[in-house]
Amino acid sequence: MQPIKKKVEILIDSASLILTYSAGLLPDVTRCYDLLIPSSVYEEITVKDKPGAAHFQELRVRRAFQVLVYPADSPKMIENQKTDLLKMGRGERDLLILYLAGCGSFPVVDDLQAVRFCVRHDIPFINALLLPKILHWAAVISAEEACTYLSNIERRGHYSGSVLERARTFKALDLRQFFPWT
Repeated sequence: MQPIKKKVEILIDSASLILTYSAGLLPDVTRCYDLLIPSSVYEEITVKDKPGAAHFQELRVRRAFQVLVYPADSPKMIENQKTDLLKMGRGERDLLILYLAGCGSFPVVDDLQAVRFCVRHDIPFINALLLPKILHWAAVISAEEACTYLSNIERRGHYSGSVLERARTFKALDLRQFFPWT
């Protein structure tokens, strides 16, 4: 008998949600991960007449993700973390504060300020570009599907050439900590 696999909880920002949704990858992501979304991110993605807003509202009703409220007790932060958090948008700031408070295994962020924060403070993170590769290596989707999703995300995202090149160099072993099941 195989052991039961537990899905990994991840925090995901609005840009990453919208990219995975518009690329067609979101159903696989929600099947493989337990998504945690700050309430401020949920507000961003469900603005009336925004593409996908109705779909995200439906996903919440179906419990495809959990909306989290900003923690009442802010986590202990060092001064430069507070300074860096003030430089970003509310959704990304709330997401990273929730991560620092112990929510989620890792963040999925596509916002440059959030990426810089993660790098500066040694927080393991990925962006939406890496999700197709990870799901392929975790035997969730085929290589062909991964290529299609990756291409869709590349076309829709605002990635620099260096970010795209870096994403292409990762191997399965490099990203093992971000696989969907424990």
